Amino acid sequence: MKLTLNGKEEEFVDGATVAALIKARGLNGACIVVEYNHAILKQDEWETVVLKPHDMLEIVSFVGGG
Repeated sequence: MKLTLNGKEEEFVDGATVAALIKARGLNGACIVVEYNHAILKQDEWETVVLKPHDMLEIVSFVGGG
């Protein structure tokens, strides 16, 4: 299925959850925020939100520095 991830159209497995996408990308869940169809998801929602064709996700990572 096609969805939009950080402004780019990408293919992903049908019926996958947000948590599965994060795991497949190798992202550290403690250091990211996920916006799903213009709403910020709480981390405890990632397992229950099933991705659908044409969904829009923005994943933002926190970066420290000095």
